[in-house]
Amino acid sequence: MKWNKLTSRDLTQEEIEEGLPYDSMWDCDTPEIDETVIVSDGITIWTDTWVDYDVGMGFENSTDDDGLYWMSFPELPKLEETNDQ
Repeated sequence: MKWNKLTSRDLTQEEIEEGLPYDSMWDCDTPEIDETVIVSDGITIWTDTWVDYDVGMGFENSTDDDGLYWMSFPELPKLEETNDQ
């Protein structure tokens, strides 16, 4: 499992001229839309869901996404089948 840091960057002049409806964009790996992940600010850990707000993407319940860290939940262990006879 690996923590991914959320970082953003200002739009380039070309992106501004394309008419993108925001001032900055994510410059990092982000969770899948509607994925609930583990989030940390380096002090506390919580869960949150990555959502699309139609004018950008971010966490549903975290107010300042930039600089946070996130990781996906680990996969569940595979249960071994037992043949009890």
